[in-house]
Amino acid sequence: MIDKDIEALNTLIDEIMTYAKLEQGTPSLDFAEITLFDVLDQVAVETEALKTQKEIELVAPPLYVKVDAERRYLHRVVQNLVGNAFAIAITKCELQVVFTATAWPLSVLKMMVPEFRNKIVKECLKPLPV
Repeated sequence: MIDKDIEALNTLIDEIMTYAKLEQGTPSLDFAEITLFDVLDQVAVETEALKTQKEIELVAPPLYVKVDAERRYLHRVVQNLVGNAFAIAITKCELQVVFTATAWPLSVLKMMVPEFRNKIVKECLKPLPV
């Protein structure tokens, strides 16, 4: 129990520090190749553990689907999306990834003007008001 409390506190401190860095325009983005299923599954398991009386269904992408991302930011974005969906869901939330042609390759993100790139990251991390 204490370990979980310490972990939650560390996560909160990390989020505060990350948001402060985003406000300053200096986030540290460490992109890596990540299996998308792993992040989605982690969020689904964490959400189920909250015992919200609502069901979450993961419509999993194939295991070979990889993304270039900063893992903790991707996790936070998915977590925020699921949290927002749960806020308006009555009994069930379906977590599914739909692939479109709209995406920014890592090479393009690296070339973006830092202020624009930071705005994109900041908007993705901001939860909706409840």
